[in-house]
Amino acid sequence: MRTLSSVSMLLASVLLLVACGGGSGGREVVQQTLNLPGVGTNSGTIVLSSGGSVFFPTSGVNPNPGDTAGNGQQKGYLRFDHSSIPAGARVLSATLIITQEPAIGTPYSDLNGPVLVDHVQTGATLDMDDWVGGTLGAAILTLATAATPGTTTHDVTQAVALDVASQRATTDFRFYFAQATDAGSDDDQAVFLRPGQLNEPRLEIVIEFTQ
Repeated sequence: MRTLSSVSMLLASVLLLVACGGGSGGREVVQQTLNLPGVGTNSGTIVLSSGGSVFFPTSGVNPNPGDTAGNGQQKGYLRFDHSSIPAGARVLSATLIITQEPAIGTPYSDLNGPVLVDHVQTGATLDMDDWVGGTLGAAILTLATAATPGTTTHDVTQAVALDVASQRATTDFRFYFAQATDAGSDDDQAVFLRPGQLNEPRLEIVIEFTQ
């Protein structure tokens, strides 16, 4: 007949085996790479009119920062959904991969580039509140310094890790020139490809978790 003490020790041993994967050498540490496209419904542009009072938010278009022929300032936005990351996972690295096309006009000279990037949290859809609101980190990186077509990569580990740790399902970015407009009569915009196109923007995230 087992004593209460021996039964307790037996139960503790069983629980320990379960916690360690049934005695098979412990829980496995897994590294995984996620390659995530942008979310089209929250990627696009917002234009602030030259009078500074009317906003024109548009999703599903290229996230082109710059100014318009009517001297409105334009900012670009990209959203990435990483809700598939397992709870408790650690972000080891995150890389923004984005393609720039030939510019409209001469934004880098007229607006005294470069294109800067804010880490933000936009709403359910792009609206006027996203123009300056929801900022989690201002000017976290320089996206481009010249209108050179091609694909570039940018380290955004800190921004993505913060969002994952804060249990946010997405990471959002806002692109802009620090100078609002050149007061000219033509469009001056840097052109970046939107989600859903060939060479669309992607977020490559390397995570680590136990299973």
